[in-house]
Amino acid sequence: MAVKGCEEPTGLGYDPKNHRLFSACANKVMTMTDSESGTVVATIPIGNGADGGAFDPATGYAFASNGGDGTVTIAHLDNPNTLTVVQTLPSAVSGRTMILDPVSHNIYVPAAMTKPNPAGRGRPVPLPGTFKVLMFGMKGSRNNEGMRVLLVEDEPNAAHLIAKGLREQTYAIDLATDGDTAIFQVATTDYDAVILDVMLPVKDGFAVCRAIRESGCTVPILMVTARDAVDARIAGLDCGADDYLVKPFDFGELLARLRALIRRGGQPLLPERLTVGALTLNTRSRRVQILQRDVSLTAKEYALLEYLVRRAGDVVTRTDIAEHVWDEHYDPLSNVVDVYVQRLRRKLDPPGGGSLIRTRRGEGYQLIADEPGEAMR
Repeated sequence: MAVKGCEEPTGLGYDPKNHRLFSACANKVMTMTDSESGTVVATIPIGNGADGGAFDPATGYAFASNGGDGTVTIAHLDNPNTLTVVQTLPSAVSGRTMILDPVSHNIYVPAAMTKPNPAGRGRPVPLPGTFKVLMFGMKGSRNNEGMRVLLVEDEPNAAHLIAKGLREQTYAIDLATDGDTAIFQVATTDYDAVILDVMLPVKDGFAVCRAIRESGCTVPILMVTARDAVDARIAGLDCGADDYLVKPFDFGELLARLRALIRRGGQPLLPERLTVGALTLNTRSRRVQILQRDVSLTAKEYALLEYLVRRAGDVVTRTDIAEHVWDEHYDPLSNVVDVYVQRLRRKLDPPGGGSLIRTRRGEGYQLIADEPGEAMR
């Protein structure tokens, strides 16, 4: 089929559900054509010298191998008439050959793999004619019941040694060598854990970790770095990492930390900023504002308020509050919970107005999720 606007088309694949034909073109575009009418319904830019590719109907991703500039363009079929460029990665050293595994949904492209230099130093020696995985399966396409881990490491020897050791322990290991690639792979693949180096090209590990957490992904992250300063460890944990390992490390310790992270699994993310009506809390700085006015609280007042905010809308009993805010020395016969609730009301509620914290007689307290109004005292 002749494709209008496509010079020297190379077929990438066919979507039987939507009757769409995908082509890579020598004039640096990818086209999506209605196979029934022959109409080009979408055109997107790709790299130079496209001479191969693939389309995965199960995931809706199209790949063009751009032999002219050694890149691979990744696009996604958002709907039958919309094709969107997701990313362009520096992956292929030559074009033409691109293999799609329909079971694992992996994409393989030609690549220059390496082996250690026989002289024991200098740059690694390329091994021609080898392949590497470009895409490591798409979210929802997992068929492997084992543990799948993304290793983000740009130093070739370190990446090789860590990946080899983990594979010997039966982990399925995918590799990313820069920050942008890591973010993309986490967004498109369901990992059990991520091992993330801090010193990366494009985006460093801190930026990658923040981007993953901001996307809502709860995958466990183990940050690995040679920076052993306390400030660096604090920064890594504060940006969303679950654990922090300093190089050089014992491989057994890496395995133990990885097992612990995977056992816990991805926990629900607790946002740094909490908002209920006109009330806002910054859980990192412990800054509290009501109607944009700063409120000064003691440590125990803040702990009580944060617990109520995290349970906003729920009725919480005095026993619930005592178990989460007070320690084992709490006296269940005391009225200390009621005293602290009254302290919060005096500091948060407007004069003559209603209260954010309502009393539910015989039950406990409830932080309402709207503006201060009529309250039950």
